[in-house]
Amino acid sequence: HPAWKFSVRRPCYLVDMRNAVVEESHMRHIEFWGAGYGEGLITNFPGPMAIMYDGLRPNFPPQEPDVGPLGEVKFDDPPMPDAYGSDLPLGEAMQWLINGVAYHPFHLHVSPFQIYNHTGITDGWSLVGDWQDTLILTASNCISTFPCGSSDDQLLPSGATEKGWPGEVVIRWWTDQFPGRYISHCHLLTHEDEGMMFY
Repeated sequence: HPAWKFSVRRPCYLVDMRNAVVEESHMRHIEFWGAGYGEGLITNFPGPMAIMYDGLRPNFPPQEPDVGPLGEVKFDDPPMPDAYGSDLPLGEAMQWLINGVAYHPFHLHVSPFQIYNHTGITDGWSLVGDWQDTLILTASNCISTFPCGSSDDQLLPSGATEKGWPGEVVIRWWTDQFPGRYISHCHLLTHEDEGMMFY
């Protein structure tokens, strides 16, 4: 059995979604803010935290004056913040743009997701089209080399004032079994515990 004839037999819920049509109402923009990065731009809370917006806002951070985040909360013990984000319908394609994946491993509960595209270069481990449940793209802020320790080799996104941003990925998945809110968070558990989490 030659290795070059091997192909993965995917279950039906892992079909390729890169050509799927996603309704605008099923799109979100998530920002992972780490300690010392981004504070003061759009939030009064110190990092780490997660912020969610309706729609795919192309700028970093979203600059439209009439667009506010769905949630901007910090976890205190007690109390627990209210949930934010709208319920997701059953049997629909979802698309999320997530900023911060060069440093913060993104984890989505319940459903695997497909990498639709990402910024920077590939590190060879997580490729466009791959299915994941946790994802960190360490080269997603690099222009041409990895590692990209020099700011000269780091991307400058629209809306940012300087290089050194934390990378971006767009993911897609189906809500094939469960409607409602999906828990998502940074998988650095100290970040999750302090507020880099939403549902």
